[in-house]
Amino acid sequence: DLSMCCHLRTMSAQPVEIKEIRPLEKGGYKAVFGLAGAGFIGNTSTMFAVRSKTYRQIAWIKSNYIPPMTLITNGTPMQSFRIHLDELEKIIFVITESLVPAEGCWPIAEALTTWLKEKGVFEMYSIDGLPFANPPSGMKAFTYSSKIDISNLGFPALKEGALSGINSCILEECAEKGYPYASIFIPTNKLTSID
Repeated sequence: DLSMCCHLRTMSAQPVEIKEIRPLEKGGYKAVFGLAGAGFIGNTSTMFAVRSKTYRQIAWIKSNYIPPMTLITNGTPMQSFRIHLDELEKIIFVITESLVPAEGCWPIAEALTTWLKEKGVFEMYSIDGLPFANPPSGMKAFTYSSKIDISNLGFPALKEGALSGINSCILEECAEKGYPYASIFIPTNKLTSID
């Protein structure tokens, strides 16, 4: 019987686990989400900031909802859903290269926002691509914010648009619970490739 020699691998009783590599003291942090999406803009820009400043990884997310993927960077394997810390500025960076399927977006967003609030995050930001058939000439970004003033960036507020995936769920969690949240949207005509 084939079922006797094979078994279904389960990771844990929890659908989403945040595994801390080193303990994070509770404090006044900001969180920046760079998640895979249109043009892979959010994760690419956030990973650039993390790598160029060599911010240390402090945690990672383990879940059956995350497609199997391991990155190899500078000869070292890394999880595909990571959390890094800028200790000086007290900014937590959440990054993934994985496109999480719809059924995993809510559980991951809820676990992540709960963990971040427990750690003392008081503002949440996302960087995301905004699909356009023809991106507006000269327009570098649009913004959306609730309870955070980002008007000093000089980009127009987004009047109409849509978020999807984990960023959408995080925005809804923040709106429902009254957490300050802001997004920076970079226009792109790429959906499934890197812009």
